[in-house]
Amino acid sequence: MRPCCVFKTTGCPRPVAVQAGDPQHTREKRSDHLKGLILAGGKGTRLFPLTRRVPRCLIPIQDRPVIHRPILLMKSAGIVDIVVNTHYHSKRVCDYLGTGEKLGVNISYSHEDALHGIGAAVRKAQPLLGDEPFVVMNGDVLADIDLSDVLTYHTDQHADATLVIRPEREARVHGPLDFDTDVSLSALLGEDPVEGSFLHPAGIRVLSPRVFEFLSTGTCFLGETFARMVGAGCHLEGYLSDGYWADLRCWEKYGHILWEIGRGFVPEAPVS
Repeated sequence: MRPCCVFKTTGCPRPVAVQAGDPQHTREKRSDHLKGLILAGGKGTRLFPLTRRVPRCLIPIQDRPVIHRPILLMKSAGIVDIVVNTHYHSKRVCDYLGTGEKLGVNISYSHEDALHGIGAAVRKAQPLLGDEPFVVMNGDVLADIDLSDVLTYHTDQHADATLVIRPEREARVHGPLDFDTDVSLSALLGEDPVEGSFLHPAGIRVLSPRVFEFLSTGTCFLGETFARMVGAGCHLEGYLSDGYWADLRCWEKYGHILWEIGRGFVPEAPVS
């Protein structure tokens, strides 16, 4: 897997490969003071009736709730202070994860009485996230990625936000990403399909505290926030990951993950 600078709001018109192991891009754990935010509040309506009693993040994958995946991925990068955003079936999530001791991490909770977009979830968790860059992950993502490398890349590029993106042939789901148009930001965020390459958000972001300056009150989506950041001259980066990736957005996706597990295509979760 090769990390690449594939999206840069400051004028990189073409993908520029950054080879892992290059002197300017060495892998190291840079997360002594970094924290993580896992988004686990969604209702998972496209997985009803399964999610009527069980929140999506607690659906089992390989005998463990899927939320183990983002937690252990963060832990593998040295991030052990993790905030879990909750809403739907929040008591079940809190009862299951507890303090995080079973997984070797420290978990705190940011509860939302109503969902108003990912930006609002980030804004609500601000008091728990500190003043260092932090990782935001969807709670139902299975990703074979070196998160330490993503953090190093974010730091080396002096980025205000780094979005992990991935190849995706299903352009109708999110809309492809075009490197050479002014609408590439909205395409990257899953809005306004454009003709071009098939690259999509992977539900993993590294954000600097500067993002809080651009989060609106009330309903707040990250796409709108990133657009405001770009307009203010902030530096956004994209990190291309071509490793295994899946999420539990609907029954079709869940069934496909189970099919892949049965054939040995799904990598094991990082060691707890």
